[in-house]
Amino acid sequence: MPVQWTNIAVPLVGGIDSKTDEKVLAAPKLTVLQNGVFTKGGSVKKRNGYTALSQDTIATTPATIADARALHTLGASLVLFDDSKVYGYAPDQDRWLDKGDLESVVVTQESVAKVRHQQTIADRATAGGVTVYAWEDSRGGVRYSIRNATTGTYYENDTLLATNGVRHKCVAVESRIHVYYHDTVAAEIRVKVIYPADIPGSVATAALTVVVDPNTTLTTIDITACISPTDSSAVTPKNSHAISSHASHACTTRDPALDHRRANSTTS
Repeated sequence: MPVQWTNIAVPLVGGIDSKTDEKVLAAPKLTVLQNGVFTKGGSVKKRNGYTALSQDTIATTPATIADARALHTLGASLVLFDDSKVYGYAPDQDRWLDKGDLESVVVTQESVAKVRHQQTIADRATAGGVTVYAWEDSRGGVRYSIRNATTGTYYENDTLLATNGVRHKCVAVESRIHVYYHDTVAAEIRVKVIYPADIPGSVATAALTVVVDPNTTLTTIDITACISPTDSSAVTPKNSHAISSHASHACTTRDPALDHRRANSTTS
């Protein structure tokens, strides 16, 4: 008959018993415990060391790590963290090797659109105490929300921006927020301008056309702040798919709505 193996749980809650003969000592008491400490009931952790390690680095001009924050293990290696870097320990030299820059961050998460649909390619921009979020939605098109950056109050929530919109981008331009997108049916790149001082009016105003008949095969649109001869806060949407062929780009000035009105009055 083959041996039947069974896992047996042995709770380590009794500590060391040096008075009882080890031949008759019953669990959960211990006869010997090396490099271990009881920190919580039922568990044993490896004790901290007592030998001070070097604070010097391995370099042509060795430096001293003066602001060490934490020690940890990475595989079989010991690593050290300070305010801006991570170091690996070399026991044969008793020194630390600079492994590169490190930023300690705390990631928080909150829902912007609590709906029973899928949101992808989210983007955001903040200006004038207001944050605009935009995303592509499984219902079709691009949707957006407008939120008070301090209180979290929504001025506009889960609102359709463009039924045929794709590849959107939010850009803060001084005290305004531009939301660019590609309208696949109209074959245009359009911009929705949000004025934090007049959100109802911004929502009611239609998007403006920035580029007409862009490359129909484009896959990426990049919006960058630029400096033009006439306006230090112009924004340039660039067809990154077609830059090499015809460098398609356009600039909108500080007030796209005003320029639109000027263009209409000029042509008439």
